[in-house]
Amino acid sequence: MINKNLNNKSTSPKKLNLNEVRDLIGKIIKEESKNIMWTSDIEDDFNEWKDDDNVIKRPDGTYSTQDANWKNKLNDLDALKVYYYRSFVG
Repeated sequence: MINKNLNNKSTSPKKLNLNEVRDLIGKIIKEESKNIMWTSDIEDDFNEWKDDDNVIKRPDGTYSTQDANWKNKLNDLDALKVYYYRSFVG
């Protein structure tokens, strides 16, 4: 269970629904993407990897990758870049 009020211990934890969890993960990924040292070489490698049938974009706008057997669900391009960076660069 994820607690929305981590700093306020006097309240009981609130269970998050799936969309709230996805939104929270999206916010974390957006912050993390700001810390990535994204160079033009990494951008070129990323685009080659993405365009080489390693990534699909689903009808709902999310992305999945072949190396995860298409089971992962990345909310947007920033999340896909963070995934790529974590998996193949750093």
